[in-house]
Amino acid sequence: MSSMASSLLSSADLTSSIPENTRRLSGRVSIQRGYVDIQTHRIFYIESMPPCGHYSKGVILLLHGQSFTSATWINHDNIATLAASGYRCIAPDLPGSGKTEGPSIPVEDRPNFIIALRDILRLKEMSIICASMSAPYVFPLLGSPWIQCVIGIAPSHTHSLGDLIRAKTPVLVVYGEKDTSLGPTSASNLSHLPNSRSIRIPLAGHAAYLGNPLFFQSISINFIELVRSYSSN
Repeated sequence: MSSMASSLLSSADLTSSIPENTRRLSGRVSIQRGYVDIQTHRIFYIESMPPCGHYSKGVILLLHGQSFTSATWINHDNIATLAASGYRCIAPDLPGSGKTEGPSIPVEDRPNFIIALRDILRLKEMSIICASMSAPYVFPLLGSPWIQCVIGIAPSHTHSLGDLIRAKTPVLVVYGEKDTSLGPTSASNLSHLPNSRSIRIPLAGHAAYLGNPLFFQSISINFIELVRSYSSN
C-alpha cells in the first residue's frame, strides 16, 4: 500500500450509510450450510452469496468470538448485508464450538487451521473479520499476500506483535464505547502497525457488531471497499 493510500486509510470517512438498495437486497440473501473435513475435525460453516444476478467482488471470512458460533453472524442481518454488498461470505464454527466436531486446538496451531480452511474451500484473496478470541487465528498471518485486510472486533492476544509490527496488511480495529478493557487496549497495541486504524462504535459493548450492527456494517463495508479500490490500482 502506497503512502498516499495509507494516508487515506487513516483519514477517510468510513461511517457513510450503506445504500438503501443494498439493505433491500439483503432480504434476498440465502444462508447455505455445509461441512468440510480438516484433519481430525469436521468443520461446520455457513455461507452467503450476493443475490441472484449480482456478481461477487470478493470473499469475506467471518470468525466468531468465544462462547459464540457462526450463527451469531446471522443476527441483525450482518452476514446478509455483507453478502448483499457484493461478497461471498463464509463463517465457520471454529474448533471446539457449535456444530463443528472435534476439540478446540492450541493457540499456536490456529493460523494453520485458517490456511487449511482456505485451501479446502479453494479460496484465493479474502478480507477477514475476526471477533475477540478468534484473533489468534488471524493476526499471526498478517502480511500474507492473500489477506486483503483484517477487521478486528476488540481482538485478543495483541500484546506481543513481534515481527508483525512491520506487516503492511490494512487493519481496522473496532470496539464498542462501553468496552473499557479489551477494546481500547487492542486498539492501542495495534496502532503501531503501518496501516492500522481504530474506530469506537457508539452505543455498543464488547460484541460491538451486535450492539450497533448498522454502524458496524457501514464501517466494515466502507473499509473493505476502500482497501479494494487501492489494491486494484
